[in-house]
Amino acid sequence: MNRLRDEFKNIVDETQAITAGLQRETNLFGGSLQDELPNLAGDDVELLNEAVKQLIVSGAKMSEASKVIGDSLAEKIDQVEMLKDDLEAARKIANIDPLSGLLNRHGFDDQLELLLGRASESAGPVSLVMVEIDCFAEVTHSMGRLVGDKVIRGSDVGARVSAGCFAVVLPDTELKGAVSVAENIRLAVEQTVLRRTGTNAAEVSIALSGGVAQWSQGEASQV
Repeated sequence: MNRLRDEFKNIVDETQAITAGLQRETNLFGGSLQDELPNLAGDDVELLNEAVKQLIVSGAKMSEASKVIGDSLAEKIDQVEMLKDDLEAARKIANIDPLSGLLNRHGFDDQLELLLGRASESAGPVSLVMVEIDCFAEVTHSMGRLVGDKVIRGSDVGARVSAGCFAVVLPDTELKGAVSVAENIRLAVEQTVLRRTGTNAAEVSIALSGGVAQWSQGEASQV
């Protein structure tokens, strides 16, 4: 993020310098026009001819300067587009829990607000499943896989919101459906065999507790 911030600042500074250069060229061309106005207004053919030549030269310089500046601005626009892509990638990384591969608390809060906003407009139901596990140091990686691969539907949002606590937001789902999802999570965890390293490959038993709730219109989003 620091790198992106510095690069964006550099682009802004360089773009300001480019536009300042364009302003200088514009002022010079305007000055040339002002200088030649008396000659353009007179009856002397030679002076008129000389004024026209000077304006052609000034116009050519202005055109060339504008092309260079235009190319420079186009380059800066391309750089901003690249930074935009980098920023989006950084934003996604910042919202992902590296251990489980699910959203972290920050990403979850953002998605929850988004889904509840949509639900407010459509008056559709939204439910929430939260589960907490013991021995999370051994289990969280597998829990992320379980929640991600075996339970969540395309529109659902799963997250690891704290050390051993996971949440799944279920848009367009009433309480009964959320209970069914919670049961699927319980069964998936129950059927998973984990072995604790350094203990002669002993199986790790997983204790799982959880809760289910349905959001009501106007209710604040707090987990």
